[in-house]
Amino acid sequence: MTVDERLETLERALQAAKWRGRLFFCGLVLLVVAYVKMPLASAPARLIRNDGIIRAQNFAVVDEHGRDRALLFWNQSGTGLDLKDENGKLRAALEVGRDGANLTLLDESEKLRIKVGVDKADAGMSFFDEIGKLRAALEVGKDVVGLSLLDENEKLRAKICVDKKEAGLDLNTKKGKNGVRLCVDDDGPALGLNDKNGKPGARLSVDDAGPALGMKDETGKLRARFGMVEDAPSLDMADKNGGGRVALLVLKSGPRLTLRDENGKSRASLLVDSEGPALDLADKTGKIGLEVALGKDLGSLLSTGEAGKFRVPADTGAVGRTQMMLDLESKPRLIDRPD
Repeated sequence: MTVDERLETLERALQAAKWRGRLFFCGLVLLVVAYVKMPLASAPARLIRNDGIIRAQNFAVVDEHGRDRALLFWNQSGTGLDLKDENGKLRAALEVGRDGANLTLLDESEKLRIKVGVDKADAGMSFFDEIGKLRAALEVGKDVVGLSLLDENEKLRAKICVDKKEAGLDLNTKKGKNGVRLCVDDDGPALGLNDKNGKPGARLSVDDAGPALGMKDETGKLRARFGMVEDAPSLDMADKNGGGRVALLVLKSGPRLTLRDENGKSRASLLVDSEGPALDLADKTGKIGLEVALGKDLGSLLSTGEAGKFRVPADTGAVGRTQMMLDLESKPRLIDRPD
């Protein structure tokens, strides 16, 4: 076969191959068109095209190696989106269902680290450590906003909370017992200190009357209180039954100390004012039995009988009502006073 014949044969072969390629391309186009135009009833359940939009129950995105990197899916529980890293580990997941929406973020070991959720009533965000234990939680509800911090044993150690009535901070022990409670409401701030068992021990508050510090025993009884009474500082101390036994009040006129018995009766009172110090002693019924006063230049001693009559020592021979006057610059003397 000559060279010209060979070239002619090759040209005819190339022409035939070109037509076969055109026919294959046209057939492929017709197949795609027929697939897209296929009625809804005969279309595959996983892929539906309508109005220029491709719809599918599951949709996967793969990388250059054919590995799944993103999966968009739907099932009876809701709709979800999973995102994976180059090692095929799930790193993020978004779910939307009947009860709300949730977003979870995971580390390279697929340990849950952050979760965000929204439902009909609340929105929240949770943080987890490297072994999957809850360490912090933020909650936003209809009437309250709170932040909780937990230790490595998932024990609540600190919480900040704001609601309609107050804003508060709680600090707890390792056993979960409340140790410190700080709150602020319409009456003012208050700080509570508790013992290791969570029982109240001391409370510092500031309200319209002024600052006050109260201290309780292990049974919860208030045993001491330091505060303000009508712009005057005061100190009150109680016995184990909660009964007031000691009261110290600093007035504008001077300090006053009152001592009471187990029945709450005032038995002794010490007062210091511009006139000088004065001491009152009373019997178990609360009646004053002895008065001792010290003036600028003169002191006095008054004693009463059980009938309420004043009396003096028997060797004076006095009757009725008598006052012993103690002159600071001369000898003591007795002065009779009419009833």
